[in-house]
Amino acid sequence: MHLPIFYDGQLLRCLVVGGGPSIVRKTEAFVEAGASVTVIAPQADFKILVLSSLARVKWEQREYVKGDCVGYDLLVIGSEETIPKLELVEEARKNTVPVNVCGEPSMSTFFFPAVLREGDLTVAVSSGGIAPFMAAEFKRRLSSAVKGWGQWVNMAGRFRFAVTRNTKDPSRREDYYDKFITAGPFQIDPEPTERTSIAEWMQILRHAKFGPRAPRKPFEDAPLPDSEHASKESE
Repeated sequence: MHLPIFYDGQLLRCLVVGGGPSIVRKTEAFVEAGASVTVIAPQADFKILVLSSLARVKWEQREYVKGDCVGYDLLVIGSEETIPKLELVEEARKNTVPVNVCGEPSMSTFFFPAVLREGDLTVAVSSGGIAPFMAAEFKRRLSSAVKGWGQWVNMAGRFRFAVTRNTKDPSRREDYYDKFITAGPFQIDPEPTERTSIAEWMQILRHAKFGPRAPRKPFEDAPLPDSEHASKESE
């Protein structure tokens, strides 16, 4: 059983050992997340050379030296036969550094999922390293299902801010959240801001234009909060 965790990429220091094609996609994933990356390899793929021109990627043209992984948050080891993978894995585990070995799931302590991004929405799919092509297929199928949901999630953050600012009762907060979910996915232009009141949000949700997928149930079926109560809470 694997534990899915999302890191704040901008806080990560990542080490990549090897410069072959096997580590290109994973290095790109680190860069996309905003991580700081060091690549240690005598030779590097052209794409790695391009990435090393970026401020957050450093290529050290040399062999790995014992102790290099100390202080890093994540370690990726390429598939090159010249890399002493077992020794590096043992050292990484000794220093509590999570390690991923390209093409060797049994030696890895973490895996790279297939990632789908829609604005602030991130969906990650993993096969636990045994069938990456299936994770990629599930990502492809999900991509059409969540199209436009990034905007919905972004608005949900603003809606949550309005609710938590004005509503102290946990059960009533859940009632508001359920109404938001029931109304969407939807499209609004212009989008509400963090200063939009709950009473205004209720009107927006009632008349929201549905996005590419239908809501779970008609919004009119869900009882709205008393208008006077909503107005008081929005003050």
